[in-house]
Amino acid sequence: MLPNRQFLHVGPERENKVQDHPVSTGVPTDPKLPVHDAATIRQMAVTAPDDIELFEVMGAVPLDDSMARYLERLAAVVVPAAGRSGAMPVWYAARIASMDAVAAVLGRIHCRRNAGVDVRCFRIDGGSSYRIAFGDKSVKFRVANDRVERTLKFLPAIEPALLARIFCLHDDDVMLDVGANIGIYSVLAAACGARCVSVEPFPVNIVELRHNIEANELTDRIKVVEKAVGKAAETGRMAYSRDIAGIGAQNIQSSDRFRHGKKRPEISVKIETVDNLIERGEIPAPTFIKIDVDGDEANVFAGMEDLMRAAPPRLLMVETTPDKPTAFKIQFDLETSGFRRVPGDQDKNMYFELEAES
Repeated sequence: MLPNRQFLHVGPERENKVQDHPVSTGVPTDPKLPVHDAATIRQMAVTAPDDIELFEVMGAVPLDDSMARYLERLAAVVVPAAGRSGAMPVWYAARIASMDAVAAVLGRIHCRRNAGVDVRCFRIDGGSSYRIAFGDKSVKFRVANDRVERTLKFLPAIEPALLARIFCLHDDDVMLDVGANIGIYSVLAAACGARCVSVEPFPVNIVELRHNIEANELTDRIKVVEKAVGKAAETGRMAYSRDIAGIGAQNIQSSDRFRHGKKRPEISVKIETVDNLIERGEIPAPTFIKIDVDGDEANVFAGMEDLMRAAPPRLLMVETTPDKPTAFKIQFDLETSGFRRVPGDQDKNMYFELEAES
């Protein structure tokens, strides 16, 4: 029995508590998605063997405000307090504790509150694909391996602040997705109506990226750039850890050639600058930039100085290594160029908004 649970009504008493929190029965527009009525959902929640199982049950059904509040209170008890001091969100503490089902539900609640969208993830096509439903839209992705499946299954728990911002994009937005990987965020942005430029140089990722774009019939809204972007147009060497789609840690910096004392495999990649791509008319100027390049972010910024000076995006997200000089410099440069840092999700993800001119 966990402490401080007098308000939660667990075990045999949970039924009364769940009945006090009726679940909305909004029917998804996609007929391929499972639909449950309120009675079925309530019964699923009541019969869940324990609290963690309850989060797994609620992970794929609609939530209303009262059930969301109930699950947040429950999470505050079941997620270990260790490491949850200060400003660390409970959903992130749940991820650290490998409580993915809890983190995913809390990530959904974050998206719901900050973007007005409830996002749910379903295995379809006999497990070979996942469908991501949000609002009245849905997209699907091929499950290339176990790592991709885990990412898709618990997508709301990974970067909920990024999801919330993507769900607020419109048809007049252009997203530049630097380090697009298999295209999860590019596809979601395009499904919201935005145009998207997906920059991805790693061959196995490109295969999955193009498949996912075509499977969702978004080839007219997403342009794939099969290159890296950096500070100059050149040919470089990319080190990587594993030749598997969806795996990160591909890096163009020479300082990251070794991992655990062993030299990493490398491939040759073409590198271009964002400024050159825009100047030649190959890509439009973006309104939203996401940068996830595993340590090469300073070079990406060096190659888009003209853009940041002449037509800066209104929103920018960059993944960095926290408390490193590069992260401090990026934040300083952006904040002295008219951007302000805004709340996000993980410490490594920095979010910035362009401040309105007075």
